[in-house]
Amino acid sequence: MKKGLLLIWIDQHRQMVQRVTLPLVVVLMICITILFSHTGGVKLGYSHAMYIPILLAGFVFGYRGGILAGLVAGFMLGPYMPHELMGGDLHISGNWLFRLSIFTLIGSLAGVASDSARAYQQRLKWLLQHNTLTNLPNRHALIKTLEQYDITGDEARTFLLVVVCCENEIELKSAFGSSVVEQTILQLAARFSSLCSNVEIFHTEVSQISLLFRLNYKEIDPLLASL
Repeated sequence: MKKGLLLIWIDQHRQMVQRVTLPLVVVLMICITILFSHTGGVKLGYSHAMYIPILLAGFVFGYRGGILAGLVAGFMLGPYMPHELMGGDLHISGNWLFRLSIFTLIGSLAGVASDSARAYQQRLKWLLQHNTLTNLPNRHALIKTLEQYDITGDEARTFLLVVVCCENEIELKSAFGSSVVEQTILQLAARFSSLCSNVEIFHTEVSQISLLFRLNYKEIDPLLASL
């Protein structure tokens, strides 16, 4: 699976991924802590294994989850973890506080990287489904919306797609500038939104908007008359 497809799949199933990841992170932290306490303490360098659940938490839960995981890991390997098994000496405060700071930093960086990638992905998704000049949903968004509708059930209702075109596009641009068509589209969208409460508006072409209604058959003729 490509990285892009993996990120899309994770974003689409985020709640499920978080429900699976949370107990996994907790179990990993507990197991690593038990491992340290029975194999010579943190002096042997096994503390680096704690980066695995910290990075996992930052990737799945964002920077808040990464910071929280870093703090928890820092305290779990903190003042009560033996520095050396045979001596049984506890940490001096500077050692475990430094480790806690590093864990928190790594968790926050992983979370920030995850949040940034997710925000960039959401931005690309928004650009794919919106017209950048009017910020209205575009033709791709209309197709996605139609694909999500169930046309097999609810026989008493139907879908009505009304296409409204702005004529004389070239003449309008020549007389009033290149932005006049976008302003006209926005004004039409605002007017139809105020007139119809159950309409979805899409900017499907440069000088064209599409109005998508879901209504009863008896409502079609009065609606077209009002438009």
